[in-house]
Amino acid sequence: QNLELKKMKFPTKLLVGTIVLTCLLQSVSARPSNSQEQNVSYYRSFFQGLQVGFTTFLSLMGYYEDEDVKEALETGELMINEEDEEHQTEIKIVGLGLGRTGTTSLAIALEILGYQVVHDDEQPEITDLFDAWEEDEIDMDEVHEILGLRGFNATFKTANYKWVARNEDVKAILTVRDNPDKYVKSWLVAAPFLEIVKQRPFTW
Repeated sequence: QNLELKKMKFPTKLLVGTIVLTCLLQSVSARPSNSQEQNVSYYRSFFQGLQVGFTTFLSLMGYYEDEDVKEALETGELMINEEDEEHQTEIKIVGLGLGRTGTTSLAIALEILGYQVVHDDEQPEITDLFDAWEEDEIDMDEVHEILGLRGFNATFKTANYKWVARNEDVKAILTVRDNPDKYVKSWLVAAPFLEIVKQRPFTW
């Protein structure tokens, strides 16, 4: 009876081993299946998005602020913190589009082309400029002059069309959505306001 039991186990082990080997060969295939590509893409995008969201939250809380920026905010004295002369520049491109109109994709494209861009992730590096600007210690021209000294030559966060009109050498890029409905839908996906107000403490 024990011999028969062992004989019965062998085909089972062989079957299990074959299945495992097939799965391994499938997973290490040089050409992944469409399903594998979809799964890898989905999970990679998910975890990358999770990481970006977490780091953005920390940035908004001031965790990533430069030490010089923190010191400037504590002392109330604005420091230029200019880069080496080799990396000093001036603002050459201004993005005038609203959020959810492709500004992130455009910022990435500009970085690929070699520009140093002020977008969402760079705001902790210029918090002191926003503070000084809010207190009327510096004006918009001085903000952009300092940004240039710090090595930035493109911005999506600090200029408006009036400033661009006064600086003819600056190129402006206006990003828009195809229509208002797509713009609203994009915002609802990114920030589900309606779902938020249905929860506590907004509703009980």
